[in-house]
Amino acid sequence: MKQILLSALILAFGSVAAQAGPVLKSQVVVTTPIVTVGDMFDGADLYAEKALFRSPAPGTSGRVSLDAVRVAAAKIGLTSYRPPESGAVTVARFGRVVDEPSLADLVRDALSKRGFLADGVSAEVSFSGSLPLMTADTDTDPVSLMTLSYLSGSGQFAARFSISGQSAPVELYGRVDLVVSVPYLANSLAGDAIIGPADVEMRTVAARTADTGSFSSLDQVIGMQLKRPARAGKMLQPGDLMEPRLVKRNQPVTIVYHSGPMTLTVKGQALNDAAEGEPLQVLNLMSSKVLSAYASAPGMVELAGSSASATTAAIR
Repeated sequence: MKQILLSALILAFGSVAAQAGPVLKSQVVVTTPIVTVGDMFDGADLYAEKALFRSPAPGTSGRVSLDAVRVAAAKIGLTSYRPPESGAVTVARFGRVVDEPSLADLVRDALSKRGFLADGVSAEVSFSGSLPLMTADTDTDPVSLMTLSYLSGSGQFAARFSISGQSAPVELYGRVDLVVSVPYLANSLAGDAIIGPADVEMRTVAARTADTGSFSSLDQVIGMQLKRPARAGKMLQPGDLMEPRLVKRNQPVTIVYHSGPMTLTVKGQALNDAAEGEPLQVLNLMSSKVLSAYASAPGMVELAGSSASATTAAIR
């Protein structure tokens, strides 16, 4: 009886040992170019770092027969393992899809480094036709630009990209449109109107349609004054705007003169328009004399370029 129990225990331990040995997986997922023993087997720690096969291309999968696994495993000394019930092993390799925006960014960077993109100019990149499905390794740099041929006159380009994990480069063609953002009137305004934040918006236009010296930000136009009436939808150009007029022709003004701690004022009339700091002629309404001044605030001018005694005499 003891002998029978001993035999049963030996068989049981042998069965457990067999089950505890390496087990070949039926589904394997990898992220690297090489499939190792540790990828394909559970419980083969001694051989885990050994290479068995090359991985399929990123984003694809393939089937490996049990015979192929047996031959490859035998070469590294792994001969005893439990196979899966299926007749083959499926190996899939993770990958990162290379999308159109990332390719376009590489083209833009190359154009910028070559000096095609001046300050304020950006590139809209479009590719010809539908892009092929491109899957790269899960590297930090899944794609790089190898070569770029660009015709500035037509905007056409040809680019060759290297996809990490792919043996052959990919050639793509497309077009580059150089664009700028410029301010447009959002509302129709009367002449002499002061531009407010709600009156303008930035729009993207082809760089060739924007004149040299055009405005490139809202800050450049907000607070400026229109020279003439303008409708909504107009692209604002430097010739459309001027510094706000603090003083207008024939407007009553206060003439100010500073002499040390003393400040003299007198009523006058502006003889021409003037923005802040601009010179103008004013009529002293008390003496009927014409004086030279500059605009300092709305409805206020300060005398310029006269001696204290001459200026004091002029405004009395």
